[in-house]
Amino acid sequence: MKLEAIYAAIERMEQLETEDNRDMLRSILADYRSMAEQLEHRMSGQPVGSPKKSVRRDLELKAFQAERNEIQSMYENGDIDRNLAGALRIHINYREASVMEAQTVHSE
Repeated sequence: MKLEAIYAAIERMEQLETEDNRDMLRSILADYRSMAEQLEHRMSGQPVGSPKKSVRRDLELKAFQAERNEIQSMYENGDIDRNLAGALRIHINYREASVMEAQTVHSE
């Protein structure tokens, strides 16, 4: 059932593609195709996770931490004030949570 719904959504989204929404739609379609692929692997008994995904996740986490480190350095050097540093950290936290949520959804 899930797989059929995913493919139906992909088909409908492909029909809705326009010049204005092409980039956004292709990104969404990539997510749906990834979910379909993972579901197919699960149904066939093949392992879903891959070493590449683990490496990607580790790199993303390191990138978020590098951003936090740079913000702290800029704050300590007086390049930015405390309020801006806090706002930037919150923005990083939101992006990190979004990435983690997307990975969780795709692994289900």
